[in-house]
Amino acid sequence: MLNKVGDGRNTKVWLNNWLMDVFPRAPHYRKDAVIDLTMTVNELLDQHSNSWNVNLVRQLFSDEDIDLVLNTKILPSRTDSIVWGLSNQKQSIGSSVRLSFPWLLWQICKARNKFCFEQINPLACDIVSKAREEATIWLNLHGNLQKSPHVLPIVSGSERKYGAGWIIHNSVGKVLFHSRRSFSGVRSPAHAGLLAITWATTAVKEHKLRNVQF
Repeated sequence: MLNKVGDGRNTKVWLNNWLMDVFPRAPHYRKDAVIDLTMTVNELLDQHSNSWNVNLVRQLFSDEDIDLVLNTKILPSRTDSIVWGLSNQKQSIGSSVRLSFPWLLWQICKARNKFCFEQINPLACDIVSKAREEATIWLNLHGNLQKSPHVLPIVSGSERKYGAGWIIHNSVGKVLFHSRRSFSGVRSPAHAGLLAITWATTAVKEHKLRNVQF
């Protein structure tokens, strides 16, 4: 989640994720700076021009964050708000993220429910990471990532290796168990799939689970 700065009065400089980097995060301060953890973003503004107090920003923030702060848009006529950080990024989306999109929607939905009903604030990076992890395992098993380095068969002489993985969810989507491994001496993708489902079935039996849908 991103604390979108309006007038800056309700956003804590060092405690809230208001800086938009790859993912929303709190800024880093200079090692030689004296900081106040209760400081709000509006205290970084020039009250006459409603723009950033450049000298103060340079005194407090680490070198890598100065430009990020100064390029953050201020909306003095609005109050601060909380938005989904991922909706603020305007960068190209890689193929792995595109293929993960259904899982990303599912993880966003779960994160929203946690935020609304359990007052848990998931990190955007964790949402994306979880979606990509689950998507990669599913797509690997179904042969839809043939160009991915994660599923390229590793050939050593006559030996062929394939990767596989499984995830076990409960009825509300919570991950209970998961694992991944490689198989050697695999003759074909179909053979790899058979080995994987056999391995997953054995794992279910070992965990003494019942009423499992594959």
